[in-house]
Amino acid sequence: MSCFNHKADYFCVFFIKIFTMKNLYTKNNLLNQLPDITTEKIFVENEINPARCAFDKSKITALENTKTIIYLMNRNYRVEDNFALNYALELSKKFSCRLIVLIFFEKKVLIKKKEIFLKKNFEILKTNLKLNNIDYIFIKGKIKDIKIELESKNPTIVISDFNPLLNTSLFAKCNFLEIDSFNIVPAFYVIEKQSYNAASFRRAIYKKINPFLTEFPKIKFKKNKSYSLLKKFLNQKLANYAKYKNNPNYDVLSELSPYISNGFISSQRITLEVLKAKGTKENKESFLEELIIRKELADNFCYYNKNYKNIISCPNWAKNSLQEHKNDFRILYKIEELENAKTNDNLWNASQLQLKKEGKIHGYLRMYWAKQIAKWSINAQEAIEKAIYLNDKYALDAPSCNGYTNILWSIGGLHDRPFLDRPVTGKIRTMTYNGAKSKFNVEEYIKKYT
Repeated sequence: MSCFNHKADYFCVFFIKIFTMKNLYTKNNLLNQLPDITTEKIFVENEINPARCAFDKSKITALENTKTIIYLMNRNYRVEDNFALNYALELSKKFSCRLIVLIFFEKKVLIKKKEIFLKKNFEILKTNLKLNNIDYIFIKGKIKDIKIELESKNPTIVISDFNPLLNTSLFAKCNFLEIDSFNIVPAFYVIEKQSYNAASFRRAIYKKINPFLTEFPKIKFKKNKSYSLLKKFLNQKLANYAKYKNNPNYDVLSELSPYISNGFISSQRITLEVLKAKGTKENKESFLEELIIRKELADNFCYYNKNYKNIISCPNWAKNSLQEHKNDFRILYKIEELENAKTNDNLWNASQLQLKKEGKIHGYLRMYWAKQIAKWSINAQEAIEKAIYLNDKYALDAPSCNGYTNILWSIGGLHDRPFLDRPVTGKIRTMTYNGAKSKFNVEEYIKKYT
């Protein structure tokens, strides 16, 4: 009898441990994986963690005779909180050679508002490079222009930002080293395949994030507007974030997306400041879920799946369901009608007008906006192309991995599961006008933008 009780106790403890471990890696437990930086001293990463680097060691030749190092800045447009720049500076000092920062910007800018936003922040970047006596060349064009510049400089090594949207085959024959300063946990390290959904990716992040959440070496820099926005968010908005983040009539969002997406501020810096700030666990978890899990999941998708603009990259259940509804009756709108907000849905029209006016759509309505385009298109691929065109043209935070991933989530069920079968969109998760009315005052939002 005593033996039986002993075994029972053993298995009871065993299953409690298993349950506790499983629960530890579920949603809203990120803070449990991170150091308490209010009581613990954060490690300063003066020497880069090798896991942040993605390269084939066999292609890196000896650097003893190095004369020129190129840092190809193509995603993290800042001098502060930048592991790639830090490593380039370290090598240039070690080998007493010249460092040139090649600022490459390939994105097509079609509207004045976005052009002004980018130009202002690039000017601050140039000021900060000069402040640290770092030579730079600014190239706004096509990737082939980089090749021409590299051939003229003949660098011993090219250090580059990790960027899933950049075709790096151009650098196959040179010493080329990618460093991930965009994600806290490097995309090529956290998991070695495309994640099926957020839950599996979240577990991988939770298990590996702790040693990567470090402080950066200090460098001189002039702050851009993102730092004042971050301060305002922490002091005035974080306290209500979880409760009102899906209500576009409440001003609780950080407004940092354009700065994060364009690399004008580090998400690692934002995370450190959130951890230092006063606030409840609920609000911090809710914000960091978006900043870390969802953003880094988007990089995972675009890194491992180069069809990130195509319905073929979506799960089979979604493609099969959409195919079954290909002949369903639907209202069709031309791209010109969508662009000018000429639909029969006043809420969608208001969202589109917000996009054109402010260069953004509230996060909750951005999903609604994309899902309605799916209902008004001949097929899912046409809907994806329309949504990408409008988003990339007008949104200040586009083009980006996050943008493409969210559009495919909305239209093609990427990272999602099947729902109730409906006309046109099949088993893709739906969002409706009436559903929006149950969550917030729709008329108040429509009145603001129309």
